[in-house]
Amino acid sequence: MCGVACAVVAVVCIAALSGIRTFSHATDIVCVIAAVAAYVVATAFAWRIWPHAAGFAAGVLAAPLLALAAVALWLGAEVFPVLGSIVLIITAPPQYTDEVSPTLSCRVYVSGAFTDMGYTVYVLRHPPFVPIVQLEVAHAKVYATRPGGGPPPASCASVAAPLR
Repeated sequence: MCGVACAVVAVVCIAALSGIRTFSHATDIVCVIAAVAAYVVATAFAWRIWPHAAGFAAGVLAAPLLALAAVALWLGAEVFPVLGSIVLIITAPPQYTDEVSPTLSCRVYVSGAFTDMGYTVYVLRHPPFVPIVQLEVAHAKVYATRPGGGPPPASCASVAAPLR
């Protein structure tokens, strides 16, 4: 069980580092939640491993989650509305989606609840007729509140043009 949990964590981490995404932003969040749950399971199983050095190593692995829980409890109830709004922002559906070509799709997400207002255009490559797993190949971030300080306006067509 510990090995399976470690494999789930490894697959999700490798996918995140290489830019692989699923067909929806919410599904990506579910994958991250599954990885955190698998991390907890792996740590719990490793805690019981003999010799105690392995259990100590599992305790060190569990430290980030325990520290996060301790900080949340220390900050109290004031932190939960902020965390709730962050989760709503992260899981929000894209403002605009487009199929640029049979193997390229585009998503535009609005950003700026806690930062400069703007949007980000993501271009994702996927196998034809199977857009379940997608690889981010390009993105452009545009700041609407300070247009002179950020990159020029972007669209799905302009970001995907060099990839065709």
